Amino acid sequence: MQLNRDTTLFIALEEIPSSVQYALNAFKRDWQDIFSTELTRAGQTESNQIQITMHKLEHDESFRIYSDADSLYIEGHDDLGVVFGMYYVCEHILGIDPYRFWTDFQVTQADEINVSDLDYQSPEPAVRFRGWFMNDEDCLIGWHDEMEISMATWEIIYESALRAGYNMVIPGTTAAPDDPQMQLATDMGLWLTQHHAQPLGAKLFRVVHPGIEPRIPEDIPLFKEIYLEAINKLKDKKVVWSLGFRGQGDLPFFIRDTRYATPEQRGKAIGDMIRLQRQLVEDNTTTPQYFVHHVYSESAELYKEGHLSLDDDIIRVWADNGYGAMRARREWTPDAEVLTYPIPKDADKRSGVYYHVQFHDLQTAHRITPFVAPQLIVSEYQKLYDAGNIAYVLVNVGNIRPHVFNLELLNHIMQDCVDSTSSIFAKHETTWAGRYFPDAEQKILDLHYRYHQAFFKYAHHTDDVGGEELCHWGTRYAIQTVVRKQDPFEMHFMFPFLKGQVTTNREIFAWLIERLEAIMPEWEAIEQTSHEIEASLPDIQKTYYTALIKRHILFMRYSYAGFLETLYGCVAFMDEDYQSAFIHFSDGKVYMISAWDGITADTDEKWANFYRGEWLTGVRESIRWLQTMQGLCRIQGDTDAWWSGWMREAQGHEKEVMLATIKQSQTDFDRLAQALKLRREGKVMPLNDLLG
Repeated sequence: MQLNRDTTLFIALEEIPSSVQYALNAFKRDWQDIFSTELTRAGQTESNQIQITMHKLEHDESFRIYSDADSLYIEGHDDLGVVFGMYYVCEHILGIDPYRFWTDFQVTQADEINVSDLDYQSPEPAVRFRGWFMNDEDCLIGWHDEMEISMATWEIIYESALRAGYNMVIPGTTAAPDDPQMQLATDMGLWLTQHHAQPLGAKLFRVVHPGIEPRIPEDIPLFKEIYLEAINKLKDKKVVWSLGFRGQGDLPFFIRDTRYATPEQRGKAIGDMIRLQRQLVEDNTTTPQYFVHHVYSESAELYKEGHLSLDDDIIRVWADNGYGAMRARREWTPDAEVLTYPIPKDADKRSGVYYHVQFHDLQTAHRITPFVAPQLIVSEYQKLYDAGNIAYVLVNVGNIRPHVFNLELLNHIMQDCVDSTSSIFAKHETTWAGRYFPDAEQKILDLHYRYHQAFFKYAHHTDDVGGEELCHWGTRYAIQTVVRKQDPFEMHFMFPFLKGQVTTNREIFAWLIERLEAIMPEWEAIEQTSHEIEASLPDIQKTYYTALIKRHILFMRYSYAGFLETLYGCVAFMDEDYQSAFIHFSDGKVYMISAWDGITADTDEKWANFYRGEWLTGVRESIRWLQTMQGLCRIQGDTDAWWSGWMREAQGHEKEVMLATIKQSQTDFDRLAQALKLRREGKVMPLNDLLG
């Protein structure tokens, strides 16, 4: 059969579920893009047709695609099977990139497409529940002038997840059960689930009862009311219910309620709340019930030590440390070694994974750049599959756009139940590079590998690396300590991985400087290689290159450089060498501006404000702090005379004291810093350049 402009569509369903209708709308858009004509819906079967039907197949959400001389058939086991079947045709027959919206991948138009001798039955995925968690979604929020993710954007997000083969979502960090994006996710066929800090999807206790410090068992009636409200609003939807108890939110309840002093007391309290939550769900719903418990942070230790018991059918969801490694989150300890793979006693039970491709910890994490090395993902998931029956994977996707390579890799790993993860990765990277950069695949993949190998390293684990938050939160922490003259560890978050290794600010700064200086030559070389590759690419591939690779290289290269100059400035500031500090802070600010310009470079108007909401990293805040430090250095070091001694020095008149108008001129901080650097080299900046 040949698909062409005359092909029609026949839907053999008495009623079209809303999930199928949303997918149909997307399917028709794709068809229009490929054939430049509308896909007409027919009222009966005929030749040259795409026919959509629903039949019982081997497993839930499965589909079959086959063709004969006259028609192409899409059969789904259920509504989501039909949806996945249509999106399979979009990707594998029409040539639509599942992440097209985020990468701006251009389609190839055609007059006809051959689909002869096609018969594909979707295999049962390796992982039953495959979810996206839009968490800490600062850029997605700031992208909208209303500072709220629109329903149109939520539809794009859900469509992208479904196109990529995911079937489950958490619609935002603190989504309430009656938020409209919840209903939209259900309408589009997705399962709903919840994260560890929001069991049953219920509102946080402090939101419902502000000012009340919750205590159990005293406040169990109040918790029951909150839980029942969520259950009643979600009970008609497809839900994988999260059971657990941390208390107020994302913090262990026993931090504030010190009555629970022993592991036995804590484990029993959490277990009792889990049993209460489950009972409430079972008593108030009639839909199929699936339960998970996030064996996260304190829960992991309690469960491993036997203080927390769980029903056999509850999926045990283990978490990575935020950096892609299956170890307990570092929290505030310098080096966590607790592994978080499913444990041997659970070999006959279903397990799950809460996995981060992005993370926010105000320390060393990563938000707006790809950070978790794909090779680490491959290694960890092979170990996870070897350790247990993985039935649930929830991926913390943040703002989605920077992480499409890893999101696509993860879905291939979760779908494929035959190949090893390393084989899946080899196919994925070859396909990915060939899709975006044909004829330059190996150069692109080599650069991609170098990028992930070049991050700041602070300890012996592969994932002990510092990303963008090290640079920007680190810049602000360093400035704060020298201005306030604080002990380096007075602040809770101040470089916790250094505790036990250093004791003073000078030692911290020296330790960081040594390691930053060691990686800067490679980042400079990566930038140079990046420019060379970009120059060799055709125009459309240059667009992909900016979106997928270049922006992240420039951002990290200049963020590291800006942090390094900040540290130089802090050392000089402590030495009361305010002019040197002034110069270093100026250079640091220039580098941070270059980082901002690199990450925000876009040619497509739709992305104009995408990074406006990068508040959790705070690039522009780093720039503002460095500007402030320039002013403070001038106040401290350049106010002995009625006019600026630094300006006279910059003009080449260090010893000139004659009163003249030109000697009292002023300029902006950065011009002054550059002029002072030239004077240290025995040169003088032209006066016209200095004064602007």
